[in-house]
Amino acid sequence: MAKERIFVVKEVIESWYLAGISEEQKEKFKIENFTDTQCLNKHYFDALSNAPDFRIEILKGYSLEKAVFCNASLCYFNDKFLKKYAIINNT
Repeated sequence: MAKERIFVVKEVIESWYLAGISEEQKEKFKIENFTDTQCLNKHYFDALSNAPDFRIEILKGYSLEKAVFCNASLCYFNDKFLKKYAIINNT
């Protein structure tokens, strides 16, 4: 595999979900506001809800634009992979 296609970001990405969660979903699941989700881990995330579709539900209204400001590893992945390979809009 070409080394320019390898991206070491973070083993646990649950904090990425919370970084871009909508206000509506925060209210629905009673999730506090975060300015930095980098330190949130899988245990914290799993404790928020035991609903089977929790991850899918919190992605409704998800904002990648907001998320990259709340999570450094997601910002890195966005800049180095998503934008580079035109997976998302380069704005």
